[in-house]
Formats: sequence, structure tokens, C-alpha cells
Amino acid sequence: MIRPFGEAVAEGIGIVDPDERFIYVNRGFTRITRYSRHEMLKMRVWDLIDRRASEIVRKQAKLRKAGEASRYEIEMRRKDCSKVTAWVSAAPILDDGGRFAGTLAIVMDVTKTKKAERELAAANELLESLLRAIPDIVYFRDKGGRYSYVNPAFEKETGKTLKEVLGKTPRQILPPDLSQTVFKSDRQVLEGDGVAVSEDQVATWPDGRRKYYRADKVPVLDARGKVVGLVGISHDTTEDKSMEESLRASGAQARSLIEFQNRVIDTAAVWVTVLDGDGNITLWNHAAELISGYSKEEVQGHNKVWKWLYPDPDYRARVSDRMRDAVMGGRGAKEFETTIKCKDGSSKMIAWFDSVISDDKGNRVGGIAIGLDVTERESLEKELEALAKYPSENPNPIMRASNDGLVLHANPASGPFLKSWDSGVGLALPSLLRVPVIGASASGEQKNVEVDQDGRVFLFTIVPVPGESYVNLYGRDITTIKEAEKRMEHRAEELERLVAKRTERLVEVERFAAIGEVASAVGHDLRSPLQVMTSVLYVIKEKLASLPPAYKEAIDEPHMSQSIDIMHDSVKYMGTIISDLQGFISRVTPRLSEVDVAELVDRTLKGMELPPDIKVHVDTQRVPVSTRVMADEAMMMRVFTNLITNAVQAMPKGGSLTVAASQEKEKDWISVDISDTGEGISQENMRKLFTPLFTTKDRGTGLGLVICKRIVAAHGGRISVRSKVGEGTTVSVELPLARGS
Repeated sequence: MIRPFGEAVAEGIGIVDPDERFIYVNRGFTRITRYSRHEMLKMRVWDLIDRRASEIVRKQAKLRKAGEASRYEIEMRRKDCSKVTAWVSAAPILDDGGRFAGTLAIVMDVTKTKKAERELAAANELLESLLRAIPDIVYFRDKGGRYSYVNPAFEKETGKTLKEVLGKTPRQILPPDLSQTVFKSDRQVLEGDGVAVSEDQVATWPDGRRKYYRADKVPVLDARGKVVGLVGISHDTTEDKSMEESLRASGAQARSLIEFQNRVIDTAAVWVTVLDGDGNITLWNHAAELISGYSKEEVQGHNKVWKWLYPDPDYRARVSDRMRDAVMGGRGAKEFETTIKCKDGSSKMIAWFDSVISDDKGNRVGGIAIGLDVTERESLEKELEALAKYPSENPNPIMRASNDGLVLHANPASGPFLKSWDSGVGLALPSLLRVPVIGASASGEQKNVEVDQDGRVFLFTIVPVPGESYVNLYGRDITTIKEAEKRMEHRAEELERLVAKRTERLVEVERFAAIGEVASAVGHDLRSPLQVMTSVLYVIKEKLASLPPAYKEAIDEPHMSQSIDIMHDSVKYMGTIISDLQGFISRVTPRLSEVDVAELVDRTLKGMELPPDIKVHVDTQRVPVSTRVMADEAMMMRVFTNLITNAVQAMPKGGSLTVAASQEKEKDWISVDISDTGEGISQENMRKLFTPLFTTKDRGTGLGLVICKRIVAAHGGRISVRSKVGEGTTVSVELPLARGS
């Protein structure tokens, strides 16, 4: 009777004797195992299963021998060695005497069903995880507008738990101005034909916060396509608005710095020229126009001016090589002189002082050339030659010496010099002049030597006489010129430092403005994908938790949950980077109120999950009970949370965390010290602590301490750090007292 029935059904039906040997199988069973009926009648149950399934089958076989039916799931091997998941329903067969005579089993192939269940569970778990972890506000409301689900971000923003919100309407939960806007858009979604709505919202919360949101709502449909509710996501855009204002302020500051720098350079009394790496003129100040005769409109944007100033090609090549060596070689020659041809055809002697311009990576990108008109000094040197014709009447020292440095003649004005040198006619010159005399005689080229005499500086020009065995020495008091040169050189150095400092400041402002633009774009473009990822991870984790134990074991649920947690932490970290970047360039405007420091510290610690190996000590007894500070509570909680997190991360092997608040007598501020017993900070890193984007962590933005410092400064306070390597670090935050405290 079993055979006609067995051949008519799609499921596998088999009968085995007490030794688990097949004595009957239907066509459905052969389709599942891919063995022929003839092959299976020679097999036992154990030939189709592995060791793990064998343990399950043996346990179930004992139940059947005791007269009990059983249902269980096992994995079987097909003839082609592939595996199939099967659901087995087995019942004992008894003989006329009531003794166990075998087993009747119905086998169903559930391989595809199990795979679909796993995929569905994973998708649901991912969605649940995302809804919990997403930083934006997510909520579900039914057809009547009542909340059926809200995520943790909703709880945090409203201050109400999921239990308090369920079954309530927006009018019962949200501020009046926001609930009115929500009610109108809800009607559009719930009463429309699958219409999605996006809108900007404003909320004034009971604690005085004014927040801006961008809300997106879509209808939830049942299997018949009817609207049964809605799901909404609201993104906090308050910081985006603040960031837009900060970017506008940064642009104005950059323009102001540029205008100031141009005014300083253009009013300088010396020739200032800025060149790019190819020698093209990018800046030509007013003094350069006056000295050369060429206007900035004529010279900027190209390097043709060098051909105009140095029309002789050979001379121009020598000047160009020397200037390039000074500017691009980085040697920065102290001074070198050239003769230029001005626009009016006159010639002038220019003393050049050069320096290198480098970018923030140390690459040379151009140079600054500062020129001093020394034509008058050259004229004075020529005047010396004319005065030498009248040595006896000349008030300046004039001497003649042999080629080996013996004094042959000296005018009266040379007397004081010879006396101080213990020299005279027929005697040798001092070495500071004798050596140059010998050199000039040998080379045939004149040399200049500066000599200090009774607090004055004299320039001796040594002039070889062609065909003669002597040289002439012409001296002139150049004290005034040297003092003027020193003043001009000092002024040039000051101007160079000022230009470099203003340029560095301008680059920094432009860099911060660029960071702001990038942060705004990144924050806008990445938040939505991160929200989706967070929601999907949440759904996956929740669904994993709700699976039956057998399914959890089959999919290795602990390992999968651990992987989801790692993914969630990474998504959360990416969100932190975006928040830090936006916080860094956002304007800090605290909403001040009287705050109890002890309560603020206590709430901060309660809101943090600290490792069990960190011992926490809190000491706020040194602050009078009635003492308050003026602070934005949310901002200062962010500061303390950041500093405490840094302290905990500095103690990877555990340690002591101390948070102490104190007020010194007759002082108008309160100090909160956060101390750890961690690794400490090196002196080199201490100098960089508040430098934007500097971090020693593997996963860090380098903006946390910078943001903390900005927040504390906006409160009129200050932040300082003390640290010793190997002993730990203390960060002190000082805040002004509220009036009357």
C-alpha cells in the first residue's frame, strides 16, 4: 500500500530495517540523493551522511526504537559528492508483536529554502543594525501618525525613550513649531499615492536649542500596495549652516591679509621683487618702479625685464647664474652687486639680497630679491681716485706701497694709521693690508679692504699701477655708509621676515578655507551612504539575535556578529572624522548658562563606557557647593569626553584616571584637571599638541584637541597640558566663574 502512495509524491520516502539498511526508496528519494533505486537498496543510512550527521541520526534512531517518532534536519551527501540539506520526519515500524521492525522516513530537500532564510535573516539583521547605529534620526509611524519605532538618535535628540514614544503622535513628542510642519508633510505621504516628501525643518526645543533639519519621508506599503505608514530620516543641518558662515568669514580674512601684505611691500623704501621658479616677476613694488623706471604693469607675468635691465647678453648670463644660485640653490647670498640700465638710459649700481620661498613641504617654488641702490657709494669710490691727485691736501689717507707690502710714501692724513700699526715709510704694512697688496700686485686687479680706526670704518682701495712695482692705497671714511647699509640690511631682513610671516599666515588661512570646503562637500556626500551602511548593519545584527539556536550554530553567529561590530565601528569612525572636520571649521558660539562643574563632570562620566581596568577617581570637594561657571553644557561635555577618552587611550594596559575640580581662594576661575597614569607625551610632541591634523594615533584626525581648545577659548577660558614620559599626563581646563559665585 505504501508503494503506490510513495511513487505519487515529490518528497523522498524511504524504509530502513533495524540495521538502518534501505529496503524501499521512492523516486523522490532517488532525485534527492542522485543514486538509482538499485544502488540505494544496497546502502545503509550511514553511507549518505558524515560523522556529524551520524551523531544526530543515532540519537534519533534510539528514540524510534523506543517507539517515538522524530523530526530533525541533517546534511546528506549526493552521489556526485555535493551536499543537500534535508528535513527528515521519521516514525517507527512495529511488527505484529509490537517490536521495532524498522523506520519509515519522509525526506524533503530544503537546501534552497535554508539559503533563502539565511539571506533574508542577514538582510533583516543589517537593516536593524543600521537603524540603531545611524547618526541621523529615523522613525516609523503608522497610518494614524503614531510612532511604531524610533532609533537611538531620535531618543537622544528628544530626550525620550522608545518606550515613552511608542503609540504617541508628533504633537505629543515634538516642539510645537516642528510638530506643525511634520503634521502637514505626514498627510502628504499617508494620504497620497506612494508620494515621497523632502523638506527643511526648524525646531525650538524646551532647553532653548534652535536646530535645523533636512527630513526625507517615504510611504510604507503592504502586499497589496496600500499605504500603511511612513518611514522618515531627519538629518541635523545646524552645523552645516554654521560652517557656511565660517567659510564666508575665512574668505574675508584671507582677502584682508593679502591687502595688508601688499600695502607693506608696496610702501617699503627698498626694491622688492618676488619671482616664481622660472624667474617670472610676480611682484614689483613701488620702490622698484622708482629705481628702474619700469612700472609693475610692464614687468609682471614674464621675465623680459632682465633683458631690459641687463642688455649685454654675456653680463646678463653671469647675473642670471648668480641670482639663480642664490635663489634656487638655497644658499641665499648675503649680497652681490650688479649694474643695471634704467628705462631712461641711465646706469645704477644695485646691491641684491636674496632668499628662497618654499612651500609647506620644503620644496623651493621661487625667491625674493631685495635691491638697494648703492650708486652713490660707487661714485664716492671714483671720487677717491680724483682726490689721489692731490695727496698732500687730501684729508683722506693715501699711501704707496711696494708689491711686497713696504710703505714707500704716505700723506699726512695717513700718519695716525701708520702710528697705530707701528709702521711708517720703509716699514711693512700690517698683515690686513700687506696680504691684499701682494695679491693685487700678482693679479693686477684692484681690491677693497675695510679697516677699523678709532671707532670709524675706512675703506682702502688697493690699485695696482700697470708696469710699476708698486700699488697705491686710497682710504676713505665710510662709517656713515656702513651704518646706512646695516640699517638697510636690517630693514630688508625685517621686511623679508614680515613677508614670509604674512605669506605663511595667508597660506594657512587659505588651507583652512580649503579644508572647510572639502569638509562641507565630504560631510554632505558621505553622510547618506554612511547612514545606509549603519542601518543595514543594525538590521543584520538584530536578525542574527532572533534566529533559532540551530540556525545560529549553522551560520557561526558569534563570528558573524563580531564582523558586524567591526564594520559598525569603522562606519562610526568615518562619521567621527566627518564631524571633527566640520567641527574644526565651524564657528564656536556657546550658549552660556550657569553650570555646576561637579554635576557636569558626573554626567560626563556616567555617559561614557570606561574599560574595567581603568580606576576612576573623582575629586570635586575643593569647589564650594554654590559655585557655578558660565558655560555651554553640551560643548563642555564634548570637551571633557574628548579629554577623558584621550586619557583612557593613553593607558592601553589599564591605570588610574583622576578628574579633579578646584577653586583657589580669591580666584575668578575654576580648574578641572584630567590626569592619567599612561605613557606620557614627549617634548617634541608636546609642541605639536594643538597643531591641526597632528596625531600620534593609528586612527585619529588630529582635530580633537584643536576643537577642545577653540571651545574653551570661546568660553573665555584656557587649556594647558603637563606630561612626563613614563608617568602620565594632566590636562587642565580653566573656566571663568559665573557672576555672584
